[in-house]
Amino acid sequence: MSKTKHLIDYIYEEFLLTNRTLAWLSDHDLLVEAYDKYLKEKQPKRFATHPKDIVKTCMEAIRRESLKDNPKFVFHGYIKSIGFSSKEYDHPTYKIIKQKRGR
Repeated sequence: MSKTKHLIDYIYEEFLLTNRTLAWLSDHDLLVEAYDKYLKEKQPKRFATHPKDIVKTCMEAIRRESLKDNPKFVFHGYIKSIGFSSKEYDHPTYKIIKQKRGR
């Protein structure tokens, strides 16, 4: 019986494939790619259609993952940058935790 893959699993795999260590709001292409791979197996069309909504959905999944006991991402700090509303914000960043094989 195979384990059901969730959105966070696709995001995690995408980060490992691209050798990225930090996730934050500016990772548009990477997050949209992971979201599309997730929905390719789950649904024929996207739930969120605008890239901004997809990025927010993926970042929320990463945030929820960072609150778990054995997370794949942990809170790392903030990056000061312009947000979607053209104002400067402190955007949270999350560091990937490389899981050990064989567990």
